[in-house]
Amino acid sequence: MLYALVKGTNFAKACQEGSAGVVHSVFERAINLKLPQGQLLTVLYQDIDIMEAVCTVAFKDKPLNTLAKVGDKVVFTPKVMYVTSIPVVVGIDKAATWQSLTGWEGINKLSYKEIILKCNEINSFLDRHDSGKMLWPAGIKLFKAEEYIGLGEGLTPAGDDFLAGMLYGMWFLQQLYHKRAPFLAETLKKVSKNIHKTGEISRHFLKYAINNKPGFNTENFLLAIFNKNERQLTKALYKKLHYGASSGLDELKGCLFGLKETAVAWEEELCT
Repeated sequence: MLYALVKGTNFAKACQEGSAGVVHSVFERAINLKLPQGQLLTVLYQDIDIMEAVCTVAFKDKPLNTLAKVGDKVVFTPKVMYVTSIPVVVGIDKAATWQSLTGWEGINKLSYKEIILKCNEINSFLDRHDSGKMLWPAGIKLFKAEEYIGLGEGLTPAGDDFLAGMLYGMWFLQQLYHKRAPFLAETLKKVSKNIHKTGEISRHFLKYAINNKPGFNTENFLLAIFNKNERQLTKALYKKLHYGASSGLDELKGCLFGLKETAVAWEEELCT
């Protein structure tokens, strides 16, 4: 059995409602579950990430793909998640509940120039970890979001991860500064219109970005930049860079792109 540690609000809702579903896909560190209405939930080993559709569990020296197989029936209760009538995740009622973007109080506001400089600094660091397989956009003026949907390989292609990060970056600035991010609405429109072009799991994560629901590590990354907390920033970078084959890096690249291009546009407004 696995012991629940933290559950996202969507996962908690499924448990409270006594939902049922099936195992969608299984990996060493994650089990994806699908509800009848199409919603995906995930059981994930601790210290990887937390999102609203995730329940993290205490780590055991046992791959999660040995506990379930694709198509297995899943039943959620307030205390236990069963797979083929076997209790797999227990203590759900005692696990902490997490929701994104609840720690906005007291966030420091950087100048637009400070944002640009910090993005350049972090990008230089990330370039040392980049395989160079993706050609990232040089600027927003030639950027076409629709061309990045489904671009790349894997369950969440690099182009999708980049777009998710870009949306999170722009959403963050718009909310923090109470000022319209000039490229957000058009990017949201293009991503929403073309989201059908990518796979099911990637669509799931893109929908979170469209609705501004970042995961725990992405949120910490953004907060660390603006609160000038280098220790928190280093930890968040480490967590994201070790998420998936390259998904964390690709999302960070997009996040910095969204932050920088928005800050550049706002800075140019001041100079005109």
